[in-house]
Amino acid sequence: MSSACSVPWWLRWLVPEEPSEAAFCCVTHDESYKRGGTQEERRIADEIFYVCLVAAGFALAWAYYYTRKDKSR
Repeated sequence: MSSACSVPWWLRWLVPEEPSEAAFCCVTHDESYKRGGTQEERRIADEIFYVCLVAAGFALAWAYYYTRKDKSR
């Protein structure tokens, strides 16, 4: 289980530390990926991740979403 978000190096200067609400989203997303599943199930996990980050008020949710989207292909 992870303890926080994996922020890409090119975003770390903008996000020195995630808010705890965003970290919760990241941990939940990591747990979904650890369980595995089909490509469609992972896509759904990515969508839920994005919605969670937006609901947490994380301004850079779009960056996380597109970073994850590229990795899930």
